[in-house]
Amino acid sequence: MGRLCQPKVLVVRRLTYLLSTILLFYLGCVTHAEPRSVFELLKPYKAVYKSKIKGLDVLFERKLSVVDKNHLVLQTQGKKFVFEVSEVSNFMLDGNIIVPINYKYTFQGVIKRRKEIQFNIPKREIDSLIKEEWFKLPYEEGVLDRLSFQEQLRLLLITNQDIPQTVKFRVADGSRIKDYTFSFRGEENLPTHIGDLKTIRFAREFKDPNRLDSVWLAPALDYLMVKHTHKENGRSNQAELLQVSMDDITGI
Repeated sequence: MGRLCQPKVLVVRRLTYLLSTILLFYLGCVTHAEPRSVFELLKPYKAVYKSKIKGLDVLFERKLSVVDKNHLVLQTQGKKFVFEVSEVSNFMLDGNIIVPINYKYTFQGVIKRRKEIQFNIPKREIDSLIKEEWFKLPYEEGVLDRLSFQEQLRLLLITNQDIPQTVKFRVADGSRIKDYTFSFRGEENLPTHIGDLKTIRFAREFKDPNRLDSVWLAPALDYLMVKHTHKENGRSNQAELLQVSMDDITGI
């Protein structure tokens, strides 16, 4: 009887060994798989937008560049006739959190405007220039500038499966730190210059019901902005994506 049981015992042992080997191999693959880094998710890109400002059609180029493994630069430039606009944000990445370094905005034309923000983390303070006057603001964890918060929104959407219903940012702007709150307004199929795109829309919340600000982001383009509208004081501006180049993604 014992001898008859031995083959069955051997079969069970071999099956157990085989299953254990497969399980160990699977666990080994899971343990040693390299996760996608934030830098792989927040890809460098170059995009061109057509914007209508005060009745004039203006082309803006927006470019996200990686300076080194921790340092990125987001830059927007536009020029039309006598005026030129430039906006630049330097920032670092800490995991999936953007840590701003500095920000600069310049407008040159009939009038000239300049804004600058220096984020001094060691001193826990922010130096902000507006209308030729410097203001000293207290540094806060998670504080952003007017340009870098847009990439933080993209990064938030890229790294999360669920779309948040509400997103809040603290943004250094001029003489104070402001609350920027955006609410999710649904999905839309949007015709664009590079084809029809599935988009999600966020709208910024204002106390003044006459102020409107909406942005359409395309999941297929890593939530890159494809349209933006702004209405305030009876005036409206709009920007639409004309072309984009992002690693393997190119649209014209």
